[in-house]
Order: sequence, then C-alpha cells, then structure tokens
Amino acid sequence: MNGSPARWTVSSGEEVFVGDHVALARHPDSVGRIVDAGDEEDSMEVLLTSGPETGRVITVQPGDILLRLRR
Repeated sequence: MNGSPARWTVSSGEEVFVGDHVALARHPDSVGRIVDAGDEEDSMEVLLTSGPETGRVITVQPGDILLRLRR
C-alpha cells in the first residue's frame, strides 16, 4: 500500500489519505471521501458524497481516483 495503509498514489500522481475528498472515474459527478483502507491490497473505502450513488460506501483502487479535491 505505497508504504502506509492510509496513503495511496492516485492517477494524477498525487498522494491521498484517509479523510481526503476525491473525484472518481466511475461517473462525471462522482465525488467521495476516503473513510478507510480496503480489505484488498492497495484498495480504499470511499463514501460517495456527490453523484448518482450518494451515501454509498464503495471499494476502489488508486487508479479509480482521478485527483484529490481541495476542500
């Protein structure tokens, strides 16, 4: 997991951490907040805060995240 279970390097080359808001590749309006490390290697749990599946927690890989949002 890139050296830490709570730190990942995503598609943009940025590092993201638990608590960061991120834009997801799954839908143009999908935004979420990383809430935990996932069970699979390099995966993370993201609570969707915007988009068609708002409120759902999903498991994603670092490549599924486009970039970290500044909030």
